[in-house]
Amino acid sequence: MLQYAHDTLFICENYPKNVVPVKAVLGLFEMLSGLKVNFHKSKLRGIKVNQRLLQQYDAIINCSIMFMPFTYLGIPIGDNPTRGKIRKTLACWKGKNLTCVGRVCLIKSVISTIPLFFLSLFRAPKKIVAEIVKIQRQFLWGWRKEGR
Repeated sequence: MLQYAHDTLFICENYPKNVVPVKAVLGLFEMLSGLKVNFHKSKLRGIKVNQRLLQQYDAIINCSIMFMPFTYLGIPIGDNPTRGKIRKTLACWKGKNLTCVGRVCLIKSVISTIPLFFLSLFRAPKKIVAEIVKIQRQFLWGWRKEGR
């Protein structure tokens, strides 16, 4: 089980006997905490589970079936993470309005942490890491074609 704030992720093997205990844990959580689990917002996803069996599990838990890819805490699961977020953060106009020291500070404090969030879940290929470093260098030295 993984839990972050109000999101909980249960991971278990594909056995029908595992579904009832998960439902029981959710029921116990409701009784002990006084909070209510919203099963209409809850999702069920099986990996390498046939659709018929997944529908049976869904009937027991009383939630909806989730399809891949999906987003969990802003991270795309089952899809390739994109570099677009970093490039959008480093828009040309932001670099023009900052001194060189300001750009270095922005790269170190903010932009370097964006990949860390994704890398906490994914292993980054060398090509992606090289692209991130390239974006940071372009931002530091300027995006203009005529020079730095």
